[in-house]
Amino acid sequence: MKNDHNHICVIVCLFAVLVLFCGCTKKALTEQTYQSIDAETAYKMMNEESGCLIVDVRRPVEFEEGHIPGSVNIPLDTLKYEIPEELKNAEGPVLLYCRSGRRSREAAGILQGQISAPLYEFGGIIDWPYEIVQ
Repeated sequence: MKNDHNHICVIVCLFAVLVLFCGCTKKALTEQTYQSIDAETAYKMMNEESGCLIVDVRRPVEFEEGHIPGSVNIPLDTLKYEIPEELKNAEGPVLLYCRSGRRSREAAGILQGQISAPLYEFGGIIDWPYEIVQ
């Protein structure tokens, strides 16, 4: 009888470990995180990887004053309430920037786990040494 009790304890313990492992694995697969990169790495990705979506999270008036070529303006305030379809459906890497890096990090925090594409934030346009268009 004692031996049966030990077997039951072992089985229950193994089951508990399995449940915990599966839960952690599932969580890790669904909670995609973002990566912070520098401007040089972002520039290289923009030029070498297909399907990059470059997102400026500043206000529209800031975007109009100058932005990175090929970027789209999706203000941080919009992301706080709604994630646009173009982000949800992005197939290539999503690269976020703002003026100094604060808003792009906040936007990345909002988007992590909400989109399936690889997510990167590369700081602010004030540190961007490459072309800017107006």
